[in-house]
Amino acid sequence: MGEISVWGSAGMSELDKMFENKPELLTVPEVAEILRMTKQAVYNWLREGELPGYKISKTWFISRDELKETLRKGANKASRQDP
Repeated sequence: MGEISVWGSAGMSELDKMFENKPELLTVPEVAEILRMTKQAVYNWLREGELPGYKISKTWFISRDELKETLRKGANKASRQDP
């Protein structure tokens, strides 16, 4: 399992740069923009447990740091459904 480890001149990984200046709690539209995905895809991944999130009533919230860690751990990881 790989890790995003391209380091910039300030010693910050590309993954860290993606989340620089983002709030601690992210909304689905913010995550979709960061990951360049559709909002529906983010909702699907949240429901399937692929992305960490918290649902309060009908609203999902995603912890910036938990999302970064999930992405860091899951870089180039095969899907559970792959043979």
